[in-house]
Amino acid sequence: MKRLFWTILLLPFLLSSCATIFNGTHTPVRVHSKLGEIVTFTNDSAVVDTGWVLPDGVHQFSALRGRNPITVEIKGDTTTQKFLLRATDSWVYYLNLMQPYAIGMIIDLFSPKRYTYPSDVYPKPTKKKGYRMGYTTVPSLKKGDVSLTFLPPILNAYMLKPVDYDFSGNVLGAGLGANYSYSDKSFFSAECIAATAWITYPEPYYEHSNNATRKENLMWVALAARHHHALGRFDLGYGVSLTWQHANEKYDYGRSYTDPNYGLVRENNYFTLGGSFSANYRLSRSVYLGINYQPQILSFTLDGAALTSAHTANAGLFWRVPIPKNH
Repeated sequence: MKRLFWTILLLPFLLSSCATIFNGTHTPVRVHSKLGEIVTFTNDSAVVDTGWVLPDGVHQFSALRGRNPITVEIKGDTTTQKFLLRATDSWVYYLNLMQPYAIGMIIDLFSPKRYTYPSDVYPKPTKKKGYRMGYTTVPSLKKGDVSLTFLPPILNAYMLKPVDYDFSGNVLGAGLGANYSYSDKSFFSAECIAATAWITYPEPYYEHSNNATRKENLMWVALAARHHHALGRFDLGYGVSLTWQHANEKYDYGRSYTDPNYGLVRENNYFTLGGSFSANYRLSRSVYLGINYQPQILSFTLDGAALTSAHTANAGLFWRVPIPKNH
C-alpha cells in the first residue's frame, strides 16, 4: 500500500520526463571497421564486450546509457587502435522543452537514460601501431537520404511584418517539411509553416462614445523551397517562398455580436512572393537549432501586383527525423 501511494504521488512527475519513459537502459552502437578486425568495447566498470558481427561485417554492441565514455579497441593483423566514445544528450531529452516550464528536464537531468552514444562510428584510418586514433560519426547527410522536418509550436519564436500592417503581437505557429539529400553535402527542402497572431492595443479610441479598443489579427501560411549546403553540423539554405496572409483590424466594443464583421475597420488578403534563407545547427542526430528568414518582394491582390517590404522570420528548435530505408 505504501509503494502504491508513492507511485500515485510521483506518477505526474514521471510522466513528464521524456528520456526516463521513452529511452531504454541500453542503446545500440555500430562500429564500421574493416573485415577481419576484432572490435571490443570496455565501459567504466571495466566490463569488456565483443558484441556481435552483422552480416555486412559491422560490429555492433549494446551500450549501457550513462555519462561516462566507452573505450573501443580495434585489433588488426599489425595494429591495435583505441579511441573513446563520449556520451551526449539524447534527442528525446530535448522533448521536455515542449512541456510547461520544461519540468521533465529537471527529472531527466539525473537519469542515465538522458544520455546516448553515437549510433554509427567510422574509425579514422591510421598505420601507427598503438596510436590512439579518433573517429567520425555517421554523416548527418548521406546521398539518397530522406527525412521529415517538424517545427513544433512553443519551441519556435516568430516575427511577422505583414503587408500594410504595423504588427508586433503574439504569434503561435508550427510547420512541417521534407528533405532529400542528392549528395553527402547538399540537399533540397520543402517546407510549410502556418501561424496565427493577434494584438490588442491598450489605448482606447475615445472618439467612440463606448471607448472601443483596437485589435489586429493575422493568419499566415508560407511555402518554401530551398537548396542547402552542409558544413559539418551547420547547414545553410537559400531559395524562394510563397505566402498567403489574411489580416484584419477591428474595434472591440467589449460586447459580443452575432455579426462577426461588426466593428471591422479593414480586412486584407495577400499572396506574396520572395526569398527564403535559413541557417541551422545540429544539436544531436535529429534535433536542430535554426533560424529562417523570408523577405517578401512582391504582393498580389485582385488589384494587381506591387513591391512590398513585408517579411517573416522564425527561430528555435526543430526535428529532422530520417525515414528508414528498406534494404
